[in-house]
Amino acid sequence: MRLSSALALLAGCAGIASAQESFTVGPRALGMGGTGVAAVDDLPAQYYNPAAFGFFAHQPPVEEQSDKGPLSVDNNALWRKDWGAEADFTFGARIHKDFAEHAQMLVDHYDNGTFDDLSLNGLQTEAQALALVDILNALSNLSDPDNAITADATGGFSVRIKQFGLGVRTFSQVSGRLNNLDLANLGLGGSGDLDTELGNITPSGNGSVFSTAQITQLTNAGITNAGIADQLAAQAGVSPDQTQLLVDALVAAQTGSVGDLNQNVSSLRMYGVNVIEIPLTFGWAFNENISIGGNLKAMIGRVYGTDVLVFDDNIEDALRSADENYEETLTWGVDLAIMARLKMFNLGLTARNLNTPTFDGPTVGATKFSDYEIEPTATAGVAFIPFETLTFAVDLDLIESETVLSSYKSQYLRLGAEWDILRFLALRAGYSENLAESDIGGLVHAGVGVNLWLLRIDLAGAMALETTEYDGNEVPREARVGFQLAADF
Repeated sequence: MRLSSALALLAGCAGIASAQESFTVGPRALGMGGTGVAAVDDLPAQYYNPAAFGFFAHQPPVEEQSDKGPLSVDNNALWRKDWGAEADFTFGARIHKDFAEHAQMLVDHYDNGTFDDLSLNGLQTEAQALALVDILNALSNLSDPDNAITADATGGFSVRIKQFGLGVRTFSQVSGRLNNLDLANLGLGGSGDLDTELGNITPSGNGSVFSTAQITQLTNAGITNAGIADQLAAQAGVSPDQTQLLVDALVAAQTGSVGDLNQNVSSLRMYGVNVIEIPLTFGWAFNENISIGGNLKAMIGRVYGTDVLVFDDNIEDALRSADENYEETLTWGVDLAIMARLKMFNLGLTARNLNTPTFDGPTVGATKFSDYEIEPTATAGVAFIPFETLTFAVDLDLIESETVLSSYKSQYLRLGAEWDILRFLALRAGYSENLAESDIGGLVHAGVGVNLWLLRIDLAGAMALETTEYDGNEVPREARVGFQLAADF
């Protein structure tokens, strides 16, 4: 097995699976914290607010066409834009809870031969006993569904002629987590009995992290040396919020059949949905102030599901072939939106997937993976545009959304700003936070756009303020990048 390689492959599998949470589409929005419902002024309006199409090429009164005039509400000059084309791509990844830390612990112990040592020799030294506690603690914590890794990508191409738009866009997201935990078949050598093996150890340190009830649980399971296990857990730095998982793991290891690693059935589950949308967009402005719009979308979705044995030497091959395990569904979707404009203010509301498109899950072997249902979402936005070259925006998801990670929800608050210097260089910044979850924390965003007249190039990135440790380095819990080429006239 190459566990470290498998984890890297999992993080790179976003191109074969996806889901419809509150995505960030295009680098302009990414640089502005993900805002776009009221501030969008280009083709990603197909996603953020198709009502903006009603204002594209919508002429204001003649007396306002040169400088918009004191009464104009066309704050970002959409009337100038008759047609456009763009291609964009964004990619992001999240490390949930303590996934990276525990996964790295297993990688380290596998690569340095600890598993083989424990299988051959059992617990003869304090170092071996501490390593076993590390392994059990890592495995048991990875069985927590909140410990996972997700990766996602969006990409698309769109064209617009005045009020009409046509595009192709893919939304991709994959999650990976430990789905089945086998603590009985760890190949523990020596006597093969965990309690007897613990009795061989005299911990050099002191300390206690187990509660009285947890000590009793261990004793009732036949671990009479529960006090030694408690001291080892304290030395290994097991935190109080992880102790119950470790206790349950010790009980499972004591009462199981204690087979070797070749019999271990701990498995990694990859689940995701790849959705390709082909939206036909139309917007209609009633006047300078109000516009409505929507998308009628053909949707081709593939739901992917794969379970692979963690301790299987062929895990890399199994992950590489994961794109063969899917069910494909053809369906359709409907988005509706409204945009209102006042002097220096834009207001927007977008409702997506109102008909709840559903995609069938695959059956792989004896396992039936769940269907993926895209529930309706609604996002509201406000943009303050005191000058055509300066924008401040706020977006809020009004509904909590599902993601491919069953235990993880999505509901974002997004803040952003853009300063377009001399209509040549646009500087962007923003902040976003998932109000439905707390493990990732807030993200800071930044981006830049360069207008070369015939072509506009946009770049953006975002990273979480919270970090986690992987391979000895502090890394952000979430990171995103985006790129776009566009022509907009």
